Amino acid sequence: MRFSLLFFITTLLISCNSTPKENFRNPLLPKDYIIKKFQNHDIVLLGEDHGVKEHIEFIQDIIPHLYRNGIYQIGMEFGAYEMQEQLDELLIADEYDPQKTKDLFFFYNVGWAFLEYHEIYHKVWEFNQTLTAQEKKFRIINLSYQFHWDKFDMNDQEESLKEVFHLGEIDSFRCEIVKDQVINKKEKALLLVGTPHAFSKFLHDASKPIENKNCPFVDTYLGHRLYDEIGDKVFTILFHQGFLGTKENNYKSVSPANGRLIEMIEKKHIGKIGFDVSRNIANLTDNSALSECQPHLKLGDICDGYIFIAPLNELTGCTIDASYFSGKDYKTEVYPFIPDPNWHKPPETLGGYLGQIRRYVDLEERYGEIE
Repeated sequence: MRFSLLFFITTLLISCNSTPKENFRNPLLPKDYIIKKFQNHDIVLLGEDHGVKEHIEFIQDIIPHLYRNGIYQIGMEFGAYEMQEQLDELLIADEYDPQKTKDLFFFYNVGWAFLEYHEIYHKVWEFNQTLTAQEKKFRIINLSYQFHWDKFDMNDQEESLKEVFHLGEIDSFRCEIVKDQVINKKEKALLLVGTPHAFSKFLHDASKPIENKNCPFVDTYLGHRLYDEIGDKVFTILFHQGFLGTKENNYKSVSPANGRLIEMIEKKHIGKIGFDVSRNIANLTDNSALSECQPHLKLGDICDGYIFIAPLNELTGCTIDASYFSGKDYKTEVYPFIPDPNWHKPPETLGGYLGQIRRYVDLEERYGEIE
């Protein structure tokens, strides 16, 4: 009996000490990781740093995998609910209409000329063509509404922004869309949104109020609102990306967790991988601009999971569709509707605007100084 007890204790200690330290012992491919998260969650928020070609191609490729596992829809930030019926028709039409795709994106954002995002529509259409008439079709849900940037007045920003966002605070609106289209129907969905909109638990702890006025984020993003609705049925995953830096480095992008996360991944020589941000990984310190919102910030405070496709210096920007503006009069159909004129002065010519769009997806400029 004494020998058996000693053997049990020794075995337990060995087992505890041999537990994987970095969650990489049994790595999952990113697509398999996302599917696994849907076993216990209804909404998976996938936070992206916009315009990364490899990440959007991943979304294109995962569509059949989602469908086979009972997830029949992707929600996308870059689409207007006013065009939902037209989008539904496009995705089940007998013939695919690439011009209609461009028109739908243009309606939401006159500058979203990126082929890889457009190709998501095409891939969904292609997949739906493989289904019988009786089978449920895969959908894309437009999460946003059309912003009226032509109403913006630089000299009266506060009041004019109310006209721009004429249907109210955008993430509150998006939450209502998700409730109506997914939650109330007791379905599941993958939501592709910009990283801050994917935050669910981060900054949402009433015991840790945001006190630093330099915090560039808020606690009312889409993920926060969905977490209030369905709690732990929400799961936040981030694509590998640079985090916003601080004033000390002129707000240039920095490596997540002060570079320690990528060190751990490269040390294990792991390729594409999806993993939980837990245990040792969760305890990695992060001193990016996010830390100005919460002292002693750890990676586990920011997100629940992480997807690594490639190192930052191997990622590329999305491709610009040269025909996106064909047939459009720049001065009347494009210029007045260019988003965020309070952040970036709209160029006077189409050539100037195309240059601005190219710089937006120049990842060498975006990530080039990350060590």
